[in-house]
Amino acid sequence: MLLPLLDLPPELLIQVLATLPVKSLLKFAQTSRYARVLAYSNLQSLSLAIFPSHRFSWYNKLISAQHEPNPSRHPEHDPHKVLIRIPQAWSFDYSTLLNFHNKIIASVLSRHSRTLKKLDLTLWALSIPIVEALIALPALRSLSIRIESGHSVPRANLILQRKEERDVWSLIASAPTFTSQLRTLEIESAEINSSQLSGLLSGIESGRLRELKLNRCDMLTSSIWEMSIMKDLQRLSVADCVNVHLNETSLETISNMHKLQVRQPHS
Repeated sequence: MLLPLLDLPPELLIQVLATLPVKSLLKFAQTSRYARVLAYSNLQSLSLAIFPSHRFSWYNKLISAQHEPNPSRHPEHDPHKVLIRIPQAWSFDYSTLLNFHNKIIASVLSRHSRTLKKLDLTLWALSIPIVEALIALPALRSLSIRIESGHSVPRANLILQRKEERDVWSLIASAPTFTSQLRTLEIESAEINSSQLSGLLSGIESGRLRELKLNRCDMLTSSIWEMSIMKDLQRLSVADCVNVHLNETSLETISNMHKLQVRQPHS
């Protein structure tokens, strides 16, 4: 006789749910209150992005060819990928949509704060609500943050976003304990400086971080090569960071990275 799925012991159900892609997991959560509790307690990997619906205006350009999600970051059949598209986005101004973007992402992170281990975020902007939810994730093992903003975002909004982002990186750097278990970290197109990156990395347990990727972070400087955490890395990629150069310090640092398996520094 077949045993109903929900009659299985919770420890077995959790193992079954761990194999489900996000969409299937969320559909399972809709079947009953018990299923919802199990599903919400089992979301460990998430790749999340929010896009407005298509139309010829600034929000269409947000996802134009120049700003399309990197295929390697968002594979077509990634079972953990969730793309939220805002319907009739043209009916709202940019500030309203940005506020929606911030609240939705912060809400998702808060709801699954105890279980998320692998998180890949593509953001319009890094805001205080998102950061407050982010630093409350105690189980993180892998974190990727990519900032994508279109050229047609109103200039006043863009200036305010960048200023807020610089401030919130300081907030992250001052509360680095949430990164203590990180094994991989990727930051792309962010307004983070070397001091803030150092503060962020300082919370990671010695020898824990295996992979570091920094891409298009123009506020970083060559002082990153002096960070002690570099020597334990197995994979390193520094690409299109215009103020990070290969110099004597960088060459000495790389020569002492005895665990390094993949190296991709670009001046």
